[in-house]
Amino acid sequence: MRVLGFTNVQGMIFSVGAFDAFRTERLNLTEFWKHSIATATAARFLSPRVDCSPDEAFMAGILHDIGKLIFAIQAEPGYHQVLELKRGATPMSSLEAERTLFEFTHPEVGEMVAERWDLPARYVAAIAHHHDPQAAGDERVFCALIGLADQAAYAALAGQTPPAEHDAERAALLETLSLSHRQWDDCLQHLRDARTEIDSFVGAIR
Repeated sequence: MRVLGFTNVQGMIFSVGAFDAFRTERLNLTEFWKHSIATATAARFLSPRVDCSPDEAFMAGILHDIGKLIFAIQAEPGYHQVLELKRGATPMSSLEAERTLFEFTHPEVGEMVAERWDLPARYVAAIAHHHDPQAAGDERVFCALIGLADQAAYAALAGQTPPAEHDAERAALLETLSLSHRQWDDCLQHLRDARTEIDSFVGAIR
């Protein structure tokens, strides 16, 4: 727990309990959990640099893709089609594939679930607007933090070069947060250093 921290592990344990109703034996959610915990770890790392609460940033990172989990469990065949569209000859983004198949996106579904769970407004905003923080009003900076952490998790742990369109998105997020490319690189290295702990935690909750 050296990199993640005790408070953050407590948060992850809470989240496991919150998501317990969505468990399934048919679907491997390992990558979902790895990405969620990596996003949370990146958000916590960056939070002092943008004057946000580390604990709130971490929990928002854990929760940001809850809409994907709803799709995965409640519409499993369609969820597999989303994955196929993302990997196809002409790859789509998650949002494009979800809109094509479900007419809703994971931020929209996640927002509805978060409101139904009566989560704090800050978490609802992060779930709904981590892909478009400019639409988040007073929570614009917090949502930009989660959006940048989301990108960092993909860049550091996926082992793939992010799509070219992510460059412009990342530049806009860095500008919103007044962060430098050096701070972005430091965040990626922090995630690489935390990878063993992230993998260990995910292995324990599978």
